[in-house]
Amino acid sequence: MRFFFKKPTAIAAAISFLLLSTSSSVSHAQDSEIAVPEIEKVTSIKIGEIAPFSGTLFSTSAAARLLADLETRDTLCDIICAERLEIQKATLQFKIDVSRASFDALQLKYDETLKIKDDQIVFLERQVKRPKISKDVYFVVGVLSGVALTMGSAYAIGQAANH
Repeated sequence: MRFFFKKPTAIAAAISFLLLSTSSSVSHAQDSEIAVPEIEKVTSIKIGEIAPFSGTLFSTSAAARLLADLETRDTLCDIICAERLEIQKATLQFKIDVSRASFDALQLKYDETLKIKDDQIVFLERQVKRPKISKDVYFVVGVLSGVALTMGSAYAIGQAANH
């Protein structure tokens, strides 16, 4: 019935109209072989009247209960769907929050590692760029030190031999 009507209230209005409307023509259910197309019919009858067609007749209270059940089930369905939707939203939001926290932790780790490596690079560049004494200077200082040590030793030995 949901295919034909958008809201249960439209169904209720149609059923109520058809149940409460009085039909002036009363016909007897036919047992003959005549092919009668199936048409949905609803009519009101009173106790003792002959039914205008074969089928199931609803009392007003049964129709009202059916309508109330339809409206209740529709509302209950909406509530259940909304609840499941909220649960799904909360679950997915939780997964998003966990993923975001994981991403933030990894980003912090990456940033700190990058900072440490950048500091190490700067330190090593300073070590490389520090002015160094060339090998020629070491050679000249070594030769002069050797000559000075030899001269100092010769002078000290000469003084010791004279005294």
